Amino acid sequence: MRSAPALRSIAGQMLVLLVAVVLLLVAAGAAALVWQARHTSEEKVRERALAVAETFAQSPEPLAALRPSDPSASLQPRAEGVRHRTGVGFVVATSPTGLYAFGGDRNRSNH
Repeated sequence: MRSAPALRSIAGQMLVLLVAVVLLLVAAGAAALVWQARHTSEEKVRERALAVAETFAQSPEPLAALRPSDPSASLQPRAEGVRHRTGVGFVVATSPTGLYAFGGDRNRSNH
């Protein structure tokens, strides 16, 4: 019975309020850290994928490989090599006419 009057006092109420505020701040800080870590991780993956794509697109081999009658046959080994060297899940190269070569696990690309 003694705890009920203690919580009704100003000091007891302030203690409960302070504990609640501290718990709220800790929860908000943890949520912000989780969000920031996820955002940073996604940004790193996006930058890496873009770097691989730009490097592959600017190399002379893919452009030369698009000229033969079957560009997929000549681009496939190059795309697979890039995929292995860079560690990305898949590499897709498309021409302006829509022909493409694919390197990687087709199940991971949603095709």
